[in-house]
Amino acid sequence: MHIGGGFGGKESRSPIVSLPVAVAAHKLKRPVRCMLDRDEDMVCSGTRHPFLAKYKVGFDNSGKIKVLEIKLYSNGGNSLDISEGVLDRAIFHCDNAYKIPNVHIIGRICKTNIPSNTAFRGFGAPQSMLACETWIEEISRILGKTEKEVSFFDIVLCIFLLLLF
Repeated sequence: MHIGGGFGGKESRSPIVSLPVAVAAHKLKRPVRCMLDRDEDMVCSGTRHPFLAKYKVGFDNSGKIKVLEIKLYSNGGNSLDISEGVLDRAIFHCDNAYKIPNVHIIGRICKTNIPSNTAFRGFGAPQSMLACETWIEEISRILGKTEKEVSFFDIVLCIFLLLLF
């Protein structure tokens, strides 16, 4: 079965369409094609996991980030689906491109009464990087600096270390 390109939802949500099509093809003894409209595809393939991030960030007066403690809560919907992989990716991207010497991360998948969420472009990374940039913005506001002034040293150091190895 060809399930097309794109991102997310197809590795776990394809049986919604593939099983009835396979039964029809078997009964009719000929190929059967089913093509969903975009809105139908979005309804059955799921959407991006909503996240809640609660964090504490320690930094010095220059804006150098010393410590991060973050709890990520991922809304998985009414079934697990591939929420574990999405949360794993979110955890790996919690510090974005910043070199933070002390990091403590806790991730939780929350079961709710909405349809299950699934992979969707970025697989959890955009949600955690958005949380990261939120606390960068808060640090800059507290210190009266721009976001670039707060994050520049950490990004330069991270790029330098990547080039070094």
